Amino acid sequence: MSTAGWVTAEALNCTCLSTRTTMNSYQRLPPELLLHIFEEACLSSWRERKSSQSRVASRLLVGGVCRRWRCVIQTTSTFWSQICVVLSESADTNASQLRYLEYCIERSEKQPLSICIQQLRSQKLSLDPQKHEKYRHAFAEAIDLLAPHSERWMEIDFFIPRCTPCPSLQKIKGRLPSLQFLDIQVSSFRYSIRDHQPALPLESFSSAPRLSTLHYPADRFSLEVDWTTLTSFTCASLSLREALYILTKSVNLRSCNIKIFHSDFDGETSLISLRFLKTLVLRDYRLSTRVQLLDWMVLPALNHLAVNATVQGQAIQSLLLRSSCNATVQRLGGSGIRGALETAVSGLALAAHT
Repeated sequence: MSTAGWVTAEALNCTCLSTRTTMNSYQRLPPELLLHIFEEACLSSWRERKSSQSRVASRLLVGGVCRRWRCVIQTTSTFWSQICVVLSESADTNASQLRYLEYCIERSEKQPLSICIQQLRSQKLSLDPQKHEKYRHAFAEAIDLLAPHSERWMEIDFFIPRCTPCPSLQKIKGRLPSLQFLDIQVSSFRYSIRDHQPALPLESFSSAPRLSTLHYPADRFSLEVDWTTLTSFTCASLSLREALYILTKSVNLRSCNIKIFHSDFDGETSLISLRFLKTLVLRDYRLSTRVQLLDWMVLPALNHLAVNATVQGQAIQSLLLRSSCNATVQRLGGSGIRGALETAVSGLALAAHT
């Protein structure tokens, strides 16, 4: 054998010994420390990574390293309590995702559940009605599996089909004692250009006594919740009337982020006092801004106010004086195409006002 062959064989032997030593050191780690490492790798930042399929793959990869690691993962219920499934038009993919969902429900035992159900991103904007119909059926099957465990729902992120919600989603009303975080998205796809019927109000979440954080698109459907429990609220599209109604009911808000697009209120209303609200982000895209939302608000605890260009400086100063607060004020602006569009819309609104 050549010298190069001896060197290669010796190096390979050293590598094997090093790998064996490394694995032995991992094997000596206590199960609690192993679990902490696994959770950091697979479960951290759930809300930021919830729609990523890498989270599913990471659990399976970790469990496939060795028998001990697989035992640690499979016997730890909290490791399976954060669930994300991405459904598509493929029957095989959906069947696999639903089996994974069922497996997680079983393994999570009685732990509170954080659940994300999304449509494959490339199909959300598709004009093919068959793709959306297949997602609707798969979504209904997923809810059928989850509904018997609704008492354990703690954090929810659902992409709901535009068409009539599945019956199981309607049946969970009054069975959500643990729900704290709710993020609802709704498909904008219409099955027919003649389909102008408004979506039915979603009453499933109207009785969730611990709900504190809500994100939903008001322009897509009507959502009924107990507004008094909310401490954080985000909505991407509201009319002025809807904003006034929600803020009047949400007396315990700590943070609020809203966008107003429609001016459907031109009357008078009493002052809205939100004594716990510390952060308000307001984007007003109405072409007629004669009536300012801030004119009706009293925010004594306000620390930070962020507004776009259409919110008048006089309304801001009046709010700060009326509320006797010393909040920092930020003018919102963007960069690139989004920033240019926001500037253009703000300019149109200001021109209409003057």
